[in-house]
Amino acid sequence: MKVIKGNLIDKFMDSEFQVIILGINCYRTKEEGIITEVFERLPEVDFADKMYLGDGDFDKLSTYNTACIRREDNTVGVVASLYTKFEPGKIHEDALTLGFKRLALDLSRGDTKIGIPVDIAEGNWETIKPKIVEIMEGHDVTFVEYEQ
Repeated sequence: MKVIKGNLIDKFMDSEFQVIILGINCYRTKEEGIITEVFERLPEVDFADKMYLGDGDFDKLSTYNTACIRREDNTVGVVASLYTKFEPGKIHEDALTLGFKRLALDLSRGDTKIGIPVDIAEGNWETIKPKIVEIMEGHDVTFVEYEQ
């Protein structure tokens, strides 16, 4: 799995990825980082999050919802919002691991281009990356480090 620099949302909207996976909290709190940009640029993601269980519902942890986004080239991409923490702050590593296992089972192996922001690890990159790599083995995953 490779790591590139760039803007994940721009790359997704340019159809470089069919699926992107984001980490969010169970309260729908828009924290700093990529999730703020996602909710601003892709309102479908915010809407899907609003429709998925209730705010602050602990049962969201380690699950995900999806939003389908029609892009300018008339392709449809999918944004998967993975609930990696209960409230704003530090990620829950077990929730992240279980959530990725669920996603890995639901995604096609090999032929689906998947983008994941490096900041999904929130500073724990050296610990989290090997877990994601192991779980997503066989999938075409690219990690994107934010760069303007």
